[in-house]
Amino acid sequence: MKKFLASMLAASFLLTGCFGSDDSAVVSSGEVLPGQILYENSSFSIVAPESWDILERDDFTSNIPDQALVGFRNNIKSEVFTANLAITQKLLDSDISSTDFTKSMINKAETSLVGFTKLSEKSYKIPSGENPIETSLTTFEGKKGPSEPIVRFQQINVIKNRVAFTITAAYVPNEDENIVKTLEEMLNSFSLN
Repeated sequence: MKKFLASMLAASFLLTGCFGSDDSAVVSSGEVLPGQILYENSSFSIVAPESWDILERDDFTSNIPDQALVGFRNNIKSEVFTANLAITQKLLDSDISSTDFTKSMINKAETSLVGFTKLSEKSYKIPSGENPIETSLTTFEGKKGPSEPIVRFQQINVIKNRVAFTITAAYVPNEDENIVKTLEEMLNSFSLN
């Protein structure tokens, strides 16, 4: 079971295919609601449920790529798929817009997932100091392999100063509404420093 969960978390990370950062993260409970924590480093911050597992580089198994910065996993495990959110970072060699980077990441997901289906894409703004960054939130689903469950992904890709961040929430389509809401709140809380 642990191997299966690790492989599905790896699938979330693989879809974001980025390079890591040496930032040290701080977990605090300042300025968040009871039952939540603020996870932040020098590049970004996100609010997560206090009860969820936080997986950092030292916690990753060998099948999680070095590109992964951090993962948040529901503490209530599922035999089918455990909901999670992954954050990755890639250092870019040249300037590219968040829109173009999003297109490349969706193309990567389309070629990586069996039965890929793009469900929606909407405009989105990521807080970043005084100037929010325009990007989009894309929802899609597919399977890692033919015998794997269908997983729904909500993904944001954003670039600041030639650093691309990918934030991917992953869950099964019939996931509990409260878990989906929690993942959406986490996505909405992501901001760049």
